[in-house]
Amino acid sequence: MRTMTILLLLAGFAGCAKGKDPPATTEMVFFRGTAANDPLEYVFGDAEGCPKPQCIEGATVSEVFPTAPAKLAAFALDEHEVTNRQYKYCVEIGECDDLPGYNVDIANIDSYFNNAKYDDYPVVNVSWNMAAEYCAFMGKRLPTELEWEYAVRAAGKTTGGWPFGATAEACQGTTINTVYCGGKDKPTPVMGASDDAIAIDGVGTVYDLMGNVSEWMNHGVDTYITCAKDDAFVAQCAAGCEADCPDPLDDAQAAADCRNDCRRCDYCNPEATTPGRDDCFMVCGDLAMCVKLPESAFIPPTYAFGADQRKMYRGGNFHVSEDEPDASSYGVCTLRSSSRNKRMTNTESTSWLGFRCAMDL
Repeated sequence: MRTMTILLLLAGFAGCAKGKDPPATTEMVFFRGTAANDPLEYVFGDAEGCPKPQCIEGATVSEVFPTAPAKLAAFALDEHEVTNRQYKYCVEIGECDDLPGYNVDIANIDSYFNNAKYDDYPVVNVSWNMAAEYCAFMGKRLPTELEWEYAVRAAGKTTGGWPFGATAEACQGTTINTVYCGGKDKPTPVMGASDDAIAIDGVGTVYDLMGNVSEWMNHGVDTYITCAKDDAFVAQCAAGCEADCPDPLDDAQAAADCRNDCRRCDYCNPEATTPGRDDCFMVCGDLAMCVKLPESAFIPPTYAFGADQRKMYRGGNFHVSEDEPDASSYGVCTLRSSSRNKRMTNTESTSWLGFRCAMDL
């Protein structure tokens, strides 16, 4: 089945060549259940988060909180990112839009896209629209974040933390291409980092999920994907916090500060005189409450991700370092298996963001 699918893709690629020789099609890793039509199951999200949730001034709570069991349908994923060579061919035959910029500004690489030296490096400066267009041209699509996380967790076998070990420091001195881990401060050839390879028994190996470039996902982010839809509880909690705050007419700033202090909400505060429920998670600063999904409630294979104009991306990238100012978005935390990074609009692009394609089976 795998060989036949790849041959069909190659035939389609060559059929559109219009006189130009097509590059090799990326091998795909096929993820299937034990029996036909069996769903794939794993624990999505993070029980710890990065950084840990603390209701203190300036603290943040990772969007991977809390965990939830997930099911997804069988799928295939490119073993590496789409390369400059592959995307350039699509542009040359008129099936893909040209890039808005050819260089990697962060690493001061000139003519990155047009220089044959970098043909087998990941394409960057590609918007979500352009990435989706390329995958469609190949008869594929962009991966969902559930699929991407299933792959980076070695087919769901590992849980929280980092794919390379129990601590962030475990990647230091490796070939994983991020500044923090010991790689270079620029893109490297796909499949070029021997330590950035997740081998999955009986399935294959997926490369460059931890470093090199971040990667577009197929959809917008759903911050509350692992939360129960307990609107009544959230409203009750917010109302309780509001009741404890001063009249805005007396001191508007004090009232705003109070409402933004999630410690004042006894319904969720474990340090309160009468602690609230233990399945409540908070995002400090805006009273965003989340009640954890029960362990029996799976995120279904048909989960309706948002189709908004802000798409998410996953994975670390080559310029990730320990001293980035926003650890939850750019720093070492982006190397966690569950890290959900910043989002951009469909038409935005950057020189550290690329993509790979997926396919339904």
